Amino acid sequence: MQKLTGLSALYLFLITQAFSMIGSRMTAVGLGLWLFAETGNTTPLLLTVFFTELPGMLLGSVAGALVDRANRKWVLLLADGGLALCSLLLLAAILGGWFRVAVLYNVALLQGILAILQSPAKDASLALMIPADRRDRINGLQQMLFPFAGVVAPALAGLVYATGGIGAIFIADFVTFFIAAGAILVMVVPQPAVDKENGESSNLLQDLRSGFRFVGAEVGLLVLLIYGMITNYLYNGSLELTVPYVVTITGSEVATGFIFMASSLGAFVGGGIIAARRTVRRRVTWILAGALLTSAMYVGYGLVRSPWLLAVTLFFLMVPLPMGGALITSLLQSRVPPALQGRIFALFGQLSFVGSTLSFLSIGPLVDRVLEPAVGQAGWQLVAPFVGLQAGAGMRLLMIATGLLLAVVTITVWSIPAVRNLDTV
Repeated sequence: MQKLTGLSALYLFLITQAFSMIGSRMTAVGLGLWLFAETGNTTPLLLTVFFTELPGMLLGSVAGALVDRANRKWVLLLADGGLALCSLLLLAAILGGWFRVAVLYNVALLQGILAILQSPAKDASLALMIPADRRDRINGLQQMLFPFAGVVAPALAGLVYATGGIGAIFIADFVTFFIAAGAILVMVVPQPAVDKENGESSNLLQDLRSGFRFVGAEVGLLVLLIYGMITNYLYNGSLELTVPYVVTITGSEVATGFIFMASSLGAFVGGGIIAARRTVRRRVTWILAGALLTSAMYVGYGLVRSPWLLAVTLFFLMVPLPMGGALITSLLQSRVPPALQGRIFALFGQLSFVGSTLSFLSIGPLVDRVLEPAVGQAGWQLVAPFVGLQAGAGMRLLMIATGLLLAVVTITVWSIPAVRNLDTV
C-alpha cells in the first residue's frame, strides 16, 4: 500500500488528531464527573492536572532531545499507544474495584511523560510536512482544534456518561486512538536531514547543549521564550478562576455556562483568523498586538459586572491567544533548523509549563489569603471605585492587575529590536 504524502497526509493527520483530542477531552470530563460523584472532592482533579504537567516542567528539554534522536513516526505511535494504555489501566482499576487516588496520580504522571514526547514530535514533524507559504494557515487550524474539542467533548461526554457510564467514555477514547494511530501508519512522517553543525551528537547531553547554544545565540527567540513563560504565568491562574469569579459576580450558574461558551468561541475564532490567511508577514507584530488586546480585555473583564459584558470581554480576551500560539509555532518552524526543532519546541513548552504551574500554585492562595480578605480593609478605598466592595472584588483587582502587567511586559518586549526583527533577520 502506498503511503500518503504531502497535503493529503497533512490534512488526514490534523483531522484524526482532532478526533483523538475529542476522545481525550471526553475521558477527562467523564473521569472528573465520576471522581467527583465518588469523592465529593475537587482536590484530586486539581492535583491530577499538576502531576500531568510536572514532567513537562522538569524534563521537557530532555524529551525534546530524545525526539530529535529518534524516528518521529514511532515516537508519535508509541506516545499515542501509551496514552491509550493509560486510559485502559484507569478503566481496569475502576471496573476491578482497585481504583485509588494514588493510581490516578501515577497514571497522570505517566501521561505527562508521554505527552512531552508526543508534542515536540508532532510540531517538528508538521514543520517538514507544511509548505512554507502555508505554515500560518495550518498552525491556525491546529489552534482551532483545542477550543473545538472544548465545545464538543463536554457535550458528548455528558451524553455518553449518562447513557453508558464511565466505561462507554473510555471505549470512545480507544476508538479515537485507533483512528489517529491508523492515520499515522498509512502516512509518511518525514525525518529531518542530518545537520552536522546542530544535529544529533554522540550523547544526549551534547544534544541538550546544542539546543541551549542555539537559543542563546538567537537573542530574539530567547526573549520570546522568557516572554512566553511570563505570559503563561499571567494567563493560567487568572483564567482558572473563571468559574468562581463569574459565579461570584453574577450569582448565576447559567450565566457562567454562557460565558464559558463565549470563551471557547473566542479561541475558535482566533485560530480561524490565522487559518483564513495563507501566510502572515509580520508575525511578531501580530503576536504582540494581540497580547495588548488581551491586556485591555483583562482590564475590562475586571471592571464590568454585566453577564453580557463579561462574555464579550472574555470572548475578545481569548481571540488573540490561539493566534499567538499559531504564529509562534510558525516562527519556530521557519527559523529553527529541522534537526533541532524537537529540542527547541520542548524547551518552549518546558518554560511554559513552569509559568503555568507556578501560576496554579500561587494565584489561588493570593486571592484566598490576600486579595479577598483585604476587601473593605484600610487602603481598599483606593481601588474601591473600580472594583467595589462586594464579594469577588479581590478577583476583580487581580484581573485588572493582570491586564496592566501584561501590557507593561508586552511593550517592553516590543521595544527590543531583536524581537521586532525576528521575521526579517
